[in-house]
Amino acid sequence: MGMSFYGIRLNNPLILILIGLLINNIILWSPSATEAQSLPGCPDRCGDLKVPYPFGMAKGCYLADNFFITCNQSFQPTPRAFLNHDPSLLLSNISLDGELSILQLYVAQDCHNQSYDRYFNRATVSLPVPDTVADGQNKLIAVGCDTRAVLEGYRGKDRLTVDCTSFCNHTNNNTFKSCSGIDGCCQSSVPAGLRNITVSVSSLRSASHPSKRYWPGSMACSYAFVVEESKFLFSNRSLVKLENSTRIRFEELENTEMLPLVINWAIGDERCEKAKKRSNFSCKENNIDECELSNPCENGKCLNLPGNWSCVCPTGYFRTETGCTKLMSVNHHSGNRSLRYIAVAGIGLGLLTLLVSSYVGVYWAVKKRNFRKVREKLFEKNGGLMLKQYLDASHSNTSIKIFTEEELAWATNNFHEKSIIEGSFGKTYKGILADRFVVIKQYKIVDPAYIEKFINAVIQLSKIQHKNVVQLLGCCLETAMPFLVCEFVKNGSLAQYFHQNGLESSLSSTELRLTIATDIARALVYLHYHSGMPVIHGNVTPSNIFLGEHYEAKLDCEILFCSNRIEHDLHKIVSIIGTIGFVDPEYILSGVKTKKSDVYSYGVVLKELLTGQKTLPFDWENNGERNLEMLFSYSIREDELLQLIVDGIGNGENIEVLKEVAILVKMCLRKEAERPTMIDVARKLQELRINVCRKASTMTKS
Repeated sequence: MGMSFYGIRLNNPLILILIGLLINNIILWSPSATEAQSLPGCPDRCGDLKVPYPFGMAKGCYLADNFFITCNQSFQPTPRAFLNHDPSLLLSNISLDGELSILQLYVAQDCHNQSYDRYFNRATVSLPVPDTVADGQNKLIAVGCDTRAVLEGYRGKDRLTVDCTSFCNHTNNNTFKSCSGIDGCCQSSVPAGLRNITVSVSSLRSASHPSKRYWPGSMACSYAFVVEESKFLFSNRSLVKLENSTRIRFEELENTEMLPLVINWAIGDERCEKAKKRSNFSCKENNIDECELSNPCENGKCLNLPGNWSCVCPTGYFRTETGCTKLMSVNHHSGNRSLRYIAVAGIGLGLLTLLVSSYVGVYWAVKKRNFRKVREKLFEKNGGLMLKQYLDASHSNTSIKIFTEEELAWATNNFHEKSIIEGSFGKTYKGILADRFVVIKQYKIVDPAYIEKFINAVIQLSKIQHKNVVQLLGCCLETAMPFLVCEFVKNGSLAQYFHQNGLESSLSSTELRLTIATDIARALVYLHYHSGMPVIHGNVTPSNIFLGEHYEAKLDCEILFCSNRIEHDLHKIVSIIGTIGFVDPEYILSGVKTKKSDVYSYGVVLKELLTGQKTLPFDWENNGERNLEMLFSYSIREDELLQLIVDGIGNGENIEVLKEVAILVKMCLRKEAERPTMIDVARKLQELRINVCRKASTMTKS
């Protein structure tokens, strides 16, 4: 016996198989069967976060630029996902219902210390178009006594403001029961549709007011922030709960970052409430009851399904696009012919699906493999195997890292031109890694023979660990031109502090200038005598001296990557590895660089640092060797130099110390055989600096 399908007998196994393929393809292409997933061949996870389409982490895997997800692998053990290239938009959940959970906002604060000195900051969030703050799911919270929080944002061109004010009830025996405005906490709903948000907080009373002293903690602070409503619970006088497992005390809000926030996303500029009414738009809840809106199932019963509908046809009817159509009397031959057409169509659709899926998968696999091969060739060409062999060796005690191109692209916002800063030998970027700011330098190597010398310079500089030398953190060798990653020194180069009238006032004191000079001398002593293999710097100038947060000096050793490219032509030597006015004249003539060459350059820097006057470049091309004696006597007469130093410092104090410095400068600028070593220079400067400090301390006490 065979089965019948609306009057057609199905007793052929082949026909049953073909119908099965047809049904399988219909199910695969049905909207109700679609699950949240990435495109074929695309990565679908970043750490614990599942990344479904239209979002994606690789080119060709996302719908538009505002759906691009950056997966930062430098966070370990769990990588972190960021929306677009913005390191401040950390994603914690993606929902195809049109919502994103982010950890973005910082806490705004207004604080006074025990001396009543005030400091404050604001919290801001800027969302990419068309993302907006979710409707009714976020709250503006203010915490503190006599505190007012204000939220300002934009909905289109309209500016909206929300505020709340919290007071402290001083008769409730220090018990805070609710976030209602009278127990040191207030809250207001955040309007939907906002993009650019600024949260500010201010105290209604002075720091010495009793209500400020009444608030817990050593700091009299007020706080304000925007947070997802379901993740915030005001529990008692000292706790704010974020998630079930995280508790933040009031006094810890000062250092709290990345509070949860819910935003809406959409495809296009329409709001979900409008867009979800269209059947071809998936946003929020799009389960429209098509059976209720119209009757798409003629002569049959309409069955509503999640995101779809179906028709149930009675006996004697078959399913069509418009509903159910009554079966006509047909002979077996025409019925079998129609069934064969359906079966062939099912097979064709199945094969087409298989071919397209296979093509996409193979295309991305081949592209990824070719891209990987190109990077491997560049890594090998740039000396990567040599460096890796050194780092893997048992005797290697360096801590430099070999960075990938993706890590540097993420750190510099895909090498954006706004990240470019001033550099000496190639493009230089300021970037941000997981835990610090860095300087990323690109080097153009034309001669392949220089690769080995370049890697040797990397290895040599990686061994240098001194507080007064700019540290090399790592390199990237899988790009056409290699990159070096170095520490970022906050206050820039010493050269930036020079102007027409001398040094800026921030470097006006004798003590500070002697401290900077001593730091540079210590760096050169380390390079010459204590870095394993003696290192001669060769270009000690204010442009290669950087000042840290507290004006501690650091010497940049970037010159090491260029010193091996010297061509024995007088002018090329000067243009590549030195700066006119700072280069040792004997080095210019002989081409032989010694430790005393650094002593000469240091003497010129010391003269600039203490006089505040730039060194004028010497016209070596027109004067030549015959004027060598004149060059050595240039601006080093003691009386004139002392007067320049006194004028540069701007006061008449420490004259005896300044005389000693003038003598030291003169000694550094003598001929090579008569110059002191950097050890002698550093020791003398340390003595002079101590004398100045003692004198200043004595004057303060008196």
